[in-house]
Amino acid sequence: MQIRRIQPTDAVAVKHLRLQALTQEPLAFAMDVTQAADWTDTQWAQMASRNSEGVQTIVLACVGTELVGMVGCHIDASPKMAHCGMVWGMYVAPTHRNHGIARQLLQAVIDHGRVYHLQMLKLSVTTTQTSALHGYLRADFVQYAHEPALLYVDEQPIDAFHLYYRYDTKESV
Repeated sequence: MQIRRIQPTDAVAVKHLRLQALTQEPLAFAMDVTQAADWTDTQWAQMASRNSEGVQTIVLACVGTELVGMVGCHIDASPKMAHCGMVWGMYVAPTHRNHGIARQLLQAVIDHGRVYHLQMLKLSVTTTQTSALHGYLRADFVQYAHEPALLYVDEQPIDAFHLYYRYDTKESV
């Protein structure tokens, strides 16, 4: 297995994995599958290029030539917010779960934040995603809030937990 940053040539594979994630786990993501399906191939290519270098990134997990997992990290350009990264879009294909892939993806994002001298990472996880929540807690993320009705899916409110990871108190996960 290989964990690596996205490359511009990964756009089509990322599109397919992201659509799979949004279809199979609609309660886990803020983006709706219909939104992502409306993106043109040019938009997917721009997203892949934009995240292949610099502070924004998407980290991929590949088994052979198959893309099986991904996670993103957004760092705000505002000097007042640039100390904190936002983890988003964590997904591992069901056939590759429980093999430590999510842990390796998360570690890659933590390492990425360390390179950019972040003080903190934050993320949100819906309360329906108990396995993901436990994985983040095992990786030393700390829950700091419970937000009711962060999302509405099929007119049903979905609550979320907000978590953070502090670099100044951790050497490595």
